[in-house]
Amino acid sequence: MDTSQNQYIENFEMDGDWISQSMALKNLFPELTEEDLKFEEGKKEQLVSRLELKLNKPRGEIITLLKKGQPEFNNNQRSTNYLRTGSK
Repeated sequence: MDTSQNQYIENFEMDGDWISQSMALKNLFPELTEEDLKFEEGKKEQLVSRLELKLNKPRGEIITLLKKGQPEFNNNQRSTNYLRTGSK
């Protein structure tokens, strides 16, 4: 993994409406439970770890999915359709 991608992952912060974001993730990955999607302030690492295990995806991919649901990532896109469709 290159340095810029590493920084992208390490500088990841949770922003925005987590309820909407988690619902969009649940639509994309129906196997996720409320417990899998539980997010508590200051415990983003636990959320990422749970999603890595449940979805069998690498950390970078999980963080990319989570970042796509955040307002700053979607400045030009005011919805979370990418999550429902799985498009990038």
